Amino acid sequence: MPQNSTGQAGRGWLRRSRAVALGLGLIVAVAASSTAAAAEPEVDTAKHGAPVAIVVPSGRFYPGLGEDGAGFGVRNFADGPRFFDAFVRYGGVDVMGYPSSRPWIGPGGFIYQLTQRALMQWSPDEQRVQLANIFEILREAGYDDALYARSIPRTEPDDSTSLADARAVRMGWMTDAAITQAFLANPIEVESVDAAIELHGLPMSYPETFGPFVVQRFQRTALQHWVEAVDGGQPVGTVVLVNSGDHYKDLLLGDSPVVAPHAHDDTRMLDRRDGEEVYAATVLATATERTYNVVDDTLAEALRLLEGVPSAAPGLKAAAEYSAPIRFRSLAPNVFASFTAPSRIAVSRALQDERLEAVAAVLAHELQHLADFHDQQYVPSEAACFEAEIRAVTAEASAWASLMGPTGVESPQSALERMENARLQAVQAGSETVRALVEDGWAEQCSQHH
Repeated sequence: MPQNSTGQAGRGWLRRSRAVALGLGLIVAVAASSTAAAAEPEVDTAKHGAPVAIVVPSGRFYPGLGEDGAGFGVRNFADGPRFFDAFVRYGGVDVMGYPSSRPWIGPGGFIYQLTQRALMQWSPDEQRVQLANIFEILREAGYDDALYARSIPRTEPDDSTSLADARAVRMGWMTDAAITQAFLANPIEVESVDAAIELHGLPMSYPETFGPFVVQRFQRTALQHWVEAVDGGQPVGTVVLVNSGDHYKDLLLGDSPVVAPHAHDDTRMLDRRDGEEVYAATVLATATERTYNVVDDTLAEALRLLEGVPSAAPGLKAAAEYSAPIRFRSLAPNVFASFTAPSRIAVSRALQDERLEAVAAVLAHELQHLADFHDQQYVPSEAACFEAEIRAVTAEASAWASLMGPTGVESPQSALERMENARLQAVQAGSETVRALVEDGWAEQCSQHH
């Protein structure tokens, strides 16, 4: 995926943000109820600089953007936007930048939240979060000249009469090879044009040179390709994301309280409909509070994803109740994860760079074993071993379908994703098929219980 920049794309080329990779403390609270919001939050260990993320109910909070620890959070809300899930899907801080507003309600009940590089939008009809066409919004508001002064190209005319025509025409505007490569290297699915368009939108301009870099404007982002060396600039050949959200904030939000940093336990939205700005109370997405014994951010995020999977609830409950250590470990090459009674779960280090949903599915398998053990369903026999694995594979497939859809991932990118698709298909084919899969895959392991 492309690297990132902050500030305006014009004279702001001399400024650059520090990307942040989040590491969690020893015991991390994942997905808690709003009743716990006033509790003192737990601070992540920042690997690359401030602001440090704080684990808060249903998301993360980034202090240090205002006085006395004020900042902005990104969270999931009940019966409303799951902004934190979308934030993670679109690459988190490394791609989206830090959140730079509280959520607000706009005309038609649409709910928005701004980050440095994007505007998240929740639709009440579709009940999902996607990225808003931030540069179309600014064009319609009459800011094309102001954007050009900030080194964002003006829009090209497009006489297309259909979305398919517009896509064909506009994709032909991508004449800068480095920008095209960065466009395709998106965090959703690398090399997928559809996924790239989901993140960036369609081109709104040809690439245009501004001083030491070339910029191409898209509906949702702008990409900046550095072609000349300047003091304080990016290395030649680097492609960075322009801070589109900062442009939106400067030009449209002004001094609105929606962009005023706030305390970590302030989860209110701002209702900006009808020309007024009124604070509205919110309810966070989860109704339970669980704390997991986990130190790896990837595993913590995977557990949080499983909080939204009903079939994973027994395993999550057991993991929290027994403070089960869940860790990345070095395992045999053909082993993705393991459960060791009474409560230890190990996940192969080889999975650290896998899709988060796939890691969650693997965890769902082991969490089912954990729940079975503490429900006293473990019996030392070959037949019982097969039954336990059938339950675990079924839980794994259920999580994969819940997170990725009823057919799994459309274009699997790894052996793990292909395996998850295969296990989902086996479960969907019926009990005989999943039993055959388990008896073939776990024959040696279960024979040890004979």
